[in-house]
Amino acid sequence: MTLLREISRDELEMLIEQSVERKLQERFGVSDTRPVEALLASIERNRWTPPTDSPTNLELLRQDRER
Repeated sequence: MTLLREISRDELEMLIEQSVERKLQERFGVSDTRPVEALLASIERNRWTPPTDSPTNLELLRQDRER
């Protein structure tokens, strides 16, 4: 516990950020440093909406069960 008393709050925050980044890198294997706004814009640009005449999820499940 004495370690926490010997480092500043900024240093502690940096250690936490590094730890989280390392865990995300280990889990997902990708490090994305884009700002959140850029990530949200990318999601919006790449979003796909199915045609209005396509079957719903429920209809697809029913079709699958009928097979």
